[in-house]
This record gives sequence, structure tokens and C-alpha cells, in this order.
Amino acid sequence: MALRDELMREIAREEFRLAALNVEVQESSARLNALRKQLATEQPSVQIVIPTTPPPAMTVALMTNAAKVDLFRSLFRGREDIFPRRWENAKKGKSGYSPACDNEWEYGLCEKRKGLDAGRRATCGECPNHAFIPVSEQEYGKHLRGDHVMGVYSLLPDETCWFLAADFDKKTWQEDVVAFTETCEENGVPVAIERSRSGSGAHAWFFFTTPVPAAAARKLGCFLITETMARRHQLSMESYDRLFPSQDTMPKGGFGNLIALPRGCMHEAKALLHEQGILLDIEDKRKDGASVDYTFQGTLTLLQEQAVKALLMHDNGVFIAPPGIGKTVVGTYLVAARKRSTLILVYRKPLLDQWIGQIAIFLGIKPKEIGQIGADKTNPNGRLDVAMVQSLFARVRSTISWPTTVRSSQRMFAKSRGGRTEFANML
Repeated sequence: MALRDELMREIAREEFRLAALNVEVQESSARLNALRKQLATEQPSVQIVIPTTPPPAMTVALMTNAAKVDLFRSLFRGREDIFPRRWENAKKGKSGYSPACDNEWEYGLCEKRKGLDAGRRATCGECPNHAFIPVSEQEYGKHLRGDHVMGVYSLLPDETCWFLAADFDKKTWQEDVVAFTETCEENGVPVAIERSRSGSGAHAWFFFTTPVPAAAARKLGCFLITETMARRHQLSMESYDRLFPSQDTMPKGGFGNLIALPRGCMHEAKALLHEQGILLDIEDKRKDGASVDYTFQGTLTLLQEQAVKALLMHDNGVFIAPPGIGKTVVGTYLVAARKRSTLILVYRKPLLDQWIGQIAIFLGIKPKEIGQIGADKTNPNGRLDVAMVQSLFARVRSTISWPTTVRSSQRMFAKSRGGRTEFANML
């Protein structure tokens, strides 16, 4: 009887939640229609030209290998001075990409030949001895023949790009790609779908007739993803991973690469264990931390308001949104709303600088009031700190308590308990 009562309560809660979501869908649809009407009256600041017909080279038979290389190179255009090449380590079962370099693994020249006790290794971009191999017809020919596997650095040095690509993977990728393609067709945006190397995902390609600012191209991708989610709200679009280029600006010492990491499956784990009849006992070792008093001094967009509302309602959760939504802004708002000491974790120095700059702007404080761990600095204050993961675990022990944690990447995750929050913005 007790189990039946509990099930009835669960059903009532879910029915109430479903009704509330339906109201939110109706409200969002009305706001979306109003925004579309407003957008129609605005003159876009950047015009992105996508060819509506195939280039002439595609309408005739490709009789020579040179013509095939020219066509391939005309579409998948990126940096000409460097390209990534795929490597495999059969012994360790690992693979990846690294910049193609004539000095790779050369003793006394390549930083990767340093021993584990030789201190910090320079990245390929920082290496004083790098001899990057430029893009050429010969290299493309090797790629098309299968002699090696090339990649492309889509973000050009002037922060423009020749194409935009959306990456889809995970088990729902086929349904999500179909819905995404329908959105592109409805908006008159030609898209080419390619099955990914693994076979369990796809890439959606948009080719431009001239280089466009990466920020504008990524806004186009963000708009199409958001439109798809609005049209097909029953789809989670969970398979959407990221856009290429993955950044608006070129990171110092890098070539525009990003890696996404998953996190935040507490609800699913509880449900799975419950189905198997396993009792879950959670020991919460989070600390209350220090009380802080910050005021958010910005203005949230409608999408950011919805995200903040949802995140503040739950003890933990995952915030997944396309690039350009403003996940850093959402995270900064939560710092002010939770009013608890906060630690922000990042993986790269450009992200560390970005967070410090955004926090200073939106909380109205000076950068020196924000603690920092990493990039040759170790001055945490225990109230509001930004840290690089590597530096944090190498230099800091359990001497400071942060109940709020932000991990910087392309997805944001939130976890809270009462007045305390732990959230992570994953790139």
C-alpha cells in the first residue's frame, strides 16, 4: 500500500511538471515568434553568403585526379600554413591528431622527445623548433589515396572561416540530424551531411563563398540548433556535440582545438539503481563554505533567463546549450544568486582569462579581487577563485573550501544543495 501511494504521488508530480512544461513551451513559442518578427526588421551586420547551387566543378565529370583534389580543397578550406595529421599508437590503443611537422620526434628538436622528468613540455605551437608542413596538393593527394589522414584547422589566423560544421554523435544522432536538416531546408540554408569516421555520428557542413567571421558563422549554427530544438521540442538534441570552428577567436599558442567532457548523471544513476532494486546511500561531503555578497550587473537574454530558472530549481543538473548562448554569463549569474564561495575550474589559460574578465564585468568587481591558481599565479582568496585544473591539483591541498565549483568547457553543469551550488561550464 505504501508503494502504491508513493507511485501515485510520483505520477501526480510528473503530471504537474508536464503541465508546467507545456505552459513554458507555449510561452517560449510566443516569445520566439515575436523575436523572429523583430529580427525580420533588423539589418544583419554581417552577411554570410552560402551558395544555393553547386559550384561549376561539381556539375561536370571529374576526369582527372588533379580535378578531384581541387574540388576537395575548394570545399574543405582552412589554414594553409599548417594542418593536423592523425596518429595511432597500437600498443597503447590510443589515437589522435597533432600538427604535421618535419621535426616531429626528432631527437634534440621535438619537445615530445623530452623525458617525464624534463619539466614542462612546450606545446607544438610554442616549440621553437617546429617545422610545420604547409597544405599542398601533394598532401591532399596522400589523404585521398589513404596514405595518411588529414584534418583541417578551420579557424584562420584572422579569425574567419571558409566553412561551418556541426558535429553529432551518441545514439540519437540520426533523429537529430534529420530534424536539423529539416530546419536548414526550411530556412533556405544548404547543408551537406557526412557520416563520421566512427560510423556512429555525422557532420553537417556549410560552405561559404568567401571567408566570414567565425563569430558570425557560429551564430548561424547556434540559430539553426536552437530552431531545431524549438520545432522538435520532443527531441533532446543530446547528440549535438559542438561546432567547428569551436571558438570565435584564436587561442594564444594554439590552433583552435577544443575537447568536450561529459558529467552530471545523478538522476539517471538513481533511476537505474532503483530499477535494479539497489539501495543508494549518498554521503554528501560538500562543505558550506563562506557567504559572499555579489550583485549581477548585467541583463540576461530570454534563453539565459530560462536556463537560470531551471538551474536554480534543482540540486544538480546539466546545462547543454549551443555556442554563443552565453554559458559564462549564466554561470556568473548563479555565483551572485547562490551567494556562496565559488571555484571555477578551467583547462586552458584563454578560458581562465575569459572567466576573470566576464566576472569582473558582470559582478562589478576588480580583477584583482578574483583569486587565481594557474598561469604562474597562486593567490586564491577562498571566496571567488578561477583555477586551472592542472595547477590546482599540483599546488593546492584541502586548505580552502569552495562549495560552488565551475568547470569551464562547452557545456554547463549545475549542482547545489540548499544555498550551495556546484556548477560546471564544460568546453
